Amino acid sequence: MMAVSSACKGDPMGMDNGKYVRYTPEQVEALERLYHDCPKPSSLRRQQLIRECPILSNIEPKQVKVWFQNRRCREKQRKEASRLQAVNRKLSAMNKLLMEENDRLQKQVSNLVYENGYFRQQTQNTALATTDTSCESVVTSGQHHLTPQNPPRDASPAGLLSIAEETLTEFLSKATGTAVEWVRMPGMKPGPDSIGIIAISHGCTGVASRACGLVGLEPTRVVEILKDRPSWCRDCRAVDVLNVLTTGSNGTIELLYMQLYAPTTLAPARDFWLLRYTSALEDGSLVVINVHDRLFSANHNEISCVF
Repeated sequence: MMAVSSACKGDPMGMDNGKYVRYTPEQVEALERLYHDCPKPSSLRRQQLIRECPILSNIEPKQVKVWFQNRRCREKQRKEASRLQAVNRKLSAMNKLLMEENDRLQKQVSNLVYENGYFRQQTQNTALATTDTSCESVVTSGQHHLTPQNPPRDASPAGLLSIAEETLTEFLSKATGTAVEWVRMPGMKPGPDSIGIIAISHGCTGVASRACGLVGLEPTRVVEILKDRPSWCRDCRAVDVLNVLTTGSNGTIELLYMQLYAPTTLAPARDFWLLRYTSALEDGSLVVINVHDRLFSANHNEISCVF
């Protein structure tokens, strides 16, 4: 047993400054008994202990003080080590439980993924087996979110041109005419012109919006970007151009087959036919109109843009 001690302030000799003191086993045993009786003795108590124990007569009171300090420090470290070991055992047990739970959940996820794929395939097979051969029955039965197997109701050039011209007239009457009352979106700051202003429809069936902005690109380049929908629309899975027709007004009609991702993996992607009409107006403006549901039914939705 060893202890380190330092000389008291004002000690002219400094004989024990920074030196180790070696205790005999008998002295350590005696100090241990005294420690259990009084872990933190006062200065007077330490002097009394030295007088009562002849075996400690050759030890200075200051060295006894250092021994008691070291003994209390070791006791504190022992208790802290015991506490940390207990905490470590609890954490190890919790970690084991979490690993077992993680394994169980991974197996459950694997089973659910397998079941999901199986039921999705069964649902698609059932829906395809019960779908009518006509596209009109597909729309009216509310199953147009499945893969359409038939072309539009009127895929002839004349029929597609009629749909395109009708939609263009309706679009221009709403976008630039008075068919729809446009109200500035709440919160938009008034400006000297309509650039950068977003307006929403008011007092009409459905919801629509229009916005004006400036871009540093040629109109033809903007048209190319709008047509390349998979490059800027992350919900667009694929776009296939099945047929292209040229109109007399320097325009084109494209019959597309588009697939959009569903909002959830539990539902299949939505496939539908799309008619895209690009036309040049008399003032040099270019119009790009996308029509989908009108190809199947009179009740239609359209996604249109003009610039």
